[in-house]
Amino acid sequence: MNSKHRYSQVTAILDNETGEVIAEKKKTYISPNYVRFKENYKFTKTYHTQLLHFDNKAYYKYFYFCEQHLEAGTNRLIERSKEMFTGKSLTSKDLSVICAVSKETMDSFIKFCFSKKIIRKLDIDNQFFGYFMNPIYAFNGNAIDPILYLMFKDYGVKEHISQSGINTLNQYIDSFSEKQMIENRYKKA
Repeated sequence: MNSKHRYSQVTAILDNETGEVIAEKKKTYISPNYVRFKENYKFTKTYHTQLLHFDNKAYYKYFYFCEQHLEAGTNRLIERSKEMFTGKSLTSKDLSVICAVSKETMDSFIKFCFSKKIIRKLDIDNQFFGYFMNPIYAFNGNAIDPILYLMFKDYGVKEHISQSGINTLNQYIDSFSEKQMIENRYKKA
């Protein structure tokens, strides 16, 4: 793994009176952005480890439309414009327009997906960062984002990552708070 796949964290110990640096400690990590999901696959748009079961048959259609809006690596549902992804998180209202249903119908679908751990919502301090799809149902990319791993690690994701990949993700997660990771990934421009 070359140096572009690594990052460093430097900690400085300062003299309380002078502010002078007394000592520095540097720790180098492997970037978690290179931890493969389902190691023997190079790229996956529709990857189904777990089959879906919806009592409401229309939900398969909504799921399919959601699948077409997955951001690579993060599995965040994002806006698309003429085959290009904009990076803007889709709201339930946006999803209802895409699926050509009422907002109430879409909210019912999302609520059902929440209950089955198919989709999760990420918001911190009342700031909406998006809806994310569990990669065991569909995944866009080949390397799993640490935030996605955190959101779904207890819902089947760990079984599809190598032990060294889990160790790399956990080392990264232990180095930053969840809020820091989210703010670093989804900074407002």
